[in-house]
Amino acid sequence: MFSLSKNQIQRLATPNSYERGEEYYHRGTILHPTRRGNLLSGYCTGTALYEMTIAFDGNAIANFHCSCPYDRGGLCKHCVALLLTWCRESELFREVPTLRETLAERSKSELLDLVEAMVATEPMLLSLIPASLSPTTHSPLPTPSLDFPTSRAIAEALQPRVDAAKRYFEAGDVFNAGRLYYSLLSELTRSYDEERESLDYNGELCALSSVLVAGLRECLTSSEIPEALQRLWIGALIEAYGRNLEGGEYADGIDAVLLAIDSERLMEVVAGLDRQMKRAILKLLEQKQKQKSLPETREFDEVFPEYRERAEKYIKQRNRRSYRQAIKFLREAKSSCTTEQHLSDWHDYIAELRSRYGNLKALWEEMEKATF
Repeated sequence: MFSLSKNQIQRLATPNSYERGEEYYHRGTILHPTRRGNLLSGYCTGTALYEMTIAFDGNAIANFHCSCPYDRGGLCKHCVALLLTWCRESELFREVPTLRETLAERSKSELLDLVEAMVATEPMLLSLIPASLSPTTHSPLPTPSLDFPTSRAIAEALQPRVDAAKRYFEAGDVFNAGRLYYSLLSELTRSYDEERESLDYNGELCALSSVLVAGLRECLTSSEIPEALQRLWIGALIEAYGRNLEGGEYADGIDAVLLAIDSERLMEVVAGLDRQMKRAILKLLEQKQKQKSLPETREFDEVFPEYRERAEKYIKQRNRRSYRQAIKFLREAKSSCTTEQHLSDWHDYIAELRSRYGNLKALWEEMEKATF
């Protein structure tokens, strides 16, 4: 067991970083603290979600890293908070086997699958494999970046990370799934300016943003996510909503996602935003109240055919943007299903659509991306 005293930690940080780290520790901002051999790691909620790792050599710190932008020397406040948590509440740290111990239990086939999955998630890892071990027939995977010249290239480069988020969620690791969805959505939203929108004429990035919004919405339903982290994720959704207000198809369906969030929790996040965004969210919440007060007068037999007709109108235009518009009405059609019989009608209709339009590959690709 390696240990540090308060005085030792103070000597490794500036006075301001140490003081702020004490504040972060007492506020309970450290999430998922873990010990793996001589390595401590964890996450810290601040203005964003930061990831820290601190490696020990005996009782001395060998190296440390935090994903925050701090560059003024010594430990940042997030690393200070992690170390104070270790010194004062080491029982909070989840003990896990070292990487070598974990890998030693895997078969060769499992290790190969793992390496392939890791490279798909982080293509830069391919550079660590000696040339003699790399298949000469395969070119290196593109570095995930938002600097590629086309929307398709960006979407394809980011897809391995989206797939990784899905795998995390399916495995029950909502924390890491949400962390990936959050970082991807935040980065994509901030880079989606007028120039990028003009290049996104096929809507690949708009479609990707909707997938990220839907993924983050699913993660927010987990009761295991701390409130501070929920606020960060909601902030990313609101930021995407702000981009959606400027027109276009970015983050399609974001208004429904925000309306599904508890109004008080939503307003907690909005309180720190600019006046324009506050007005936009308040207007959205007013619409929600109006919808609640409207009497439910329209029956399924009236509504369902109407949404079907609208959806097929767009399907017949035979382009991806129209398919995404059609999916909006298909969602509405499903939402009108209030009984088991209605859901049966819905599934029969989708089967009918596939029999009539099964040759429209792009339509079914968009349908697979959509969430109903």
